[in-house]
Amino acid sequence: MDLKQKLDLETAESTYIYLYREGLFWKAYERSAIKFIQTITVYQVNTRFCKVVDMEVISLGFPDAVLPKILENREYEQPDEKRLVIRSVLLGDGEFATEKSRYISNKMQALKKDTLQESVLVRKEPDTGALVLERLRLYDIAGVTPIECMIFLSSLKKQLENNITFKDN
Repeated sequence: MDLKQKLDLETAESTYIYLYREGLFWKAYERSAIKFIQTITVYQVNTRFCKVVDMEVISLGFPDAVLPKILENREYEQPDEKRLVIRSVLLGDGEFATEKSRYISNKMQALKKDTLQESVLVRKEPDTGALVLERLRLYDIAGVTPIECMIFLSSLKKQLENNITFKDN
């Protein structure tokens, strides 16, 4: 069953939570994910843009080992080994849209925060003129020969002309 087919089952009239086994995990998508959080237990909700359906899709997942505890005292059907249908509540369009937008906006805020932290961590390199002045300030003229001074001055000039940086001599 592909994602489009799974999402087609997620209608406003549905009173079920649809779970799909994917590897060692069970996943719920869209309305089922929100109903799961509201009626069963809270798990982390993931959002991602899916090209197949051309939209942002929210989902949650949990390991197979937790399934017996989740199904305890619940009415459910298992059409096959990769699908579970748990009786739940109705989730209206307005409530679903509100909840989904909340998860998507939380993701966007987290991304902005990560981007901001990365930009803060990026250290700006000083301009070439400042580097040349610093190299000149640190150069020990008294401890070198006149030829070494000329070579050093020549490297400073090249650095300024080519706007490149060199390691200190």
